[in-house]
Amino acid sequence: MRAAAPRRGSIVLNDVTKSFRAYHARSVKETLIRITRGQPLTERRPVLKGIDLEVAPGERLGILGRNGAGKSTLFRIISNILHADSGIVEVTGRVSPLIEVTAGIVIDMTGRENIGLIAALLGLSRRQVAERFDTIVEFAGIRDFLDTPARYYSSGMQARLGFSVGVHVDADILLVDEALAVGDADFQAKCIAKMEELSGLGVTIVVVFPTPV
Repeated sequence: MRAAAPRRGSIVLNDVTKSFRAYHARSVKETLIRITRGQPLTERRPVLKGIDLEVAPGERLGILGRNGAGKSTLFRIISNILHADSGIVEVTGRVSPLIEVTAGIVIDMTGRENIGLIAALLGLSRRQVAERFDTIVEFAGIRDFLDTPARYYSSGMQARLGFSVGVHVDADILLVDEALAVGDADFQAKCIAKMEELSGLGVTIVVVFPTPV
């Protein structure tokens, strides 16, 4: 008998590790000194070590961690933005990564153009973008600035735009990395209500919560 296919919206990590290259020399002079002394110029610094995680379809999960603990790196691996050095990563379904929600915005493009670009990068067709366009705009509250280049948006407006697109792409998995730290209290409440709505529809939601140092 053929095994059943995994349900969309699942995340499975097994013994995942990730490290980054750290550079010791910050100038040509320091580089030459280290070379003369036979000292290494770089080293690998581990960020994630032996991570095991299983999130079932439709489950809601919160991850706590201090700054620098590797939370964003973990999200980028789940989103396939980064590749793990070792271990198994199995993610089933469309992922909407709300990681630094302003990062995907091109400041020389208008709000209208950015909606099309970001939505396309998240897997929507032109027809699907057109169907959701008004809803995205209303949620973001940028109707009067649609044809204004994003460089003239406040940081809050850019964040609202990025978040709005991310929650309207019919994702199976929503990753929220401190995205709710931006915007005013009313918009934060609006975001939480939207996430509750998506959770009720069976969307898998993983949220990062920073802890005090």
